[in-house]
Amino acid sequence: MFYLRKNTLHSANAVAVNHDCAGGFRPIQLAKMMFLQMSIVVAFLAFSSAYLTEDEALMALERFANSVSNNMFYARVMGRPDIKISSNFPLTVQITDALLATTSCTQSEAFSYTSGNDLNSNCPAPANARALMKCSGTVTWQNGSPQMPWGTARCGNP
Repeated sequence: MFYLRKNTLHSANAVAVNHDCAGGFRPIQLAKMMFLQMSIVVAFLAFSSAYLTEDEALMALERFANSVSNNMFYARVMGRPDIKISSNFPLTVQITDALLATTSCTQSEAFSYTSGNDLNSNCPAPANARALMKCSGTVTWQNGSPQMPWGTARCGNP
């Protein structure tokens, strides 16, 4: 069955441009639509993966002090809410990742390393190093007062 355009005299050329005989889209037009949709999906995935890679490899950690009374700070990787780094006095670091086990480190030496080193080579949990590879940047924390920075440490790939 052919669909005719309204008010046209060219019945031979009047079969619907957008439909085939069964009432569906023509194969060429369907292919164009699928290509467009796939292009959008591929572009979105490429952007998303590049954005996450940038976050994991280059972006600094956001940091803020919860309060002076409990001497805590909390940092998160921008774009990765599943990765969190928190600290509580006396300098206990906890790295939590949705894909990794939670690991903690309580040694005060944990924060004395410079770029190129893990946060603490004495941390026994091997998951610590794997979690550190997922974030990057300088973590700054406070010792008793937001006006008194205690030091900084690098996290993951420097």
